[in-house]
Amino acid sequence: MVLQKAECELTDEMCDLRVQRQRISTRCNGYLEQLLQAAKMNGQLPRSLDNRLAAISIHAFI
Repeated sequence: MVLQKAECELTDEMCDLRVQRQRISTRCNGYLEQLLQAAKMNGQLPRSLDNRLAAISIHAFI
């Protein structure tokens, strides 16, 4: 039986990538919130819809 030990270190490069992905996610969610708001204004979605929650859900689905 062979056992292996794997270690993973977060380097500065990986942290930069994480921050970049967070920024992209935030920007995407903001754009989705704007689209949902426009749809609500056009009567395509119920006014009671929580734009932020719906945007996060859509982003997670994608």
